[in-house]
Amino acid sequence: MKKIGLVIGLVAVVMLGTGCGLKDNLEENNKKYDVAQQSYDMNFAEATDKVIEQYSPETSVEKVAFDLPENDESSQISYIYHLVGEPTFVINAKNSEITEKTDKSSQANFTLADIKTLKDPQEEAKKIMAEQKSPFARILNWTLVKKNEKLMFDYEVKTFSGSKHIEIDAKE
Repeated sequence: MKKIGLVIGLVAVVMLGTGCGLKDNLEENNKKYDVAQQSYDMNFAEATDKVIEQYSPETSVEKVAFDLPENDESSQISYIYHLVGEPTFVINAKNSEITEKTDKSSQANFTLADIKTLKDPQEEAKKIMAEQKSPFARILNWTLVKKNEKLMFDYEVKTFSGSKHIEIDAKE
């Protein structure tokens, strides 16, 4: 009987130790891959100003996305502006490097000038994270889109059990 108790006790200690390590590793990944917990050399407003320098404030935009690669550390953390009739404009959030991709958007939804009046998407991400009940929740990306005549931030929130989209009005 004592042997069984000893075995169960050892198994419990091993499980507790591994569980804590798993939790620590998940918390580290959450910080590393969470939009709300990162700091960048360039914020959304500054990135938009860079695009306006190259184009006009009245340039039509299909959507704007922010991408934080989950698994590929060589990928860049980027603001991605899908401009109508122009190359897609990509700005590295860490070093402000600009690249243009050859694909072009065709659906106009709003202009660069419209973006200048919006809430800060990173601050909104922090609010969303504060409302999450899971300690493993994180936001990997967001997209600015026009839905029902409103500009909306669409955040993809990943949790231990899956993912969900949270949309909020982007206007102040």
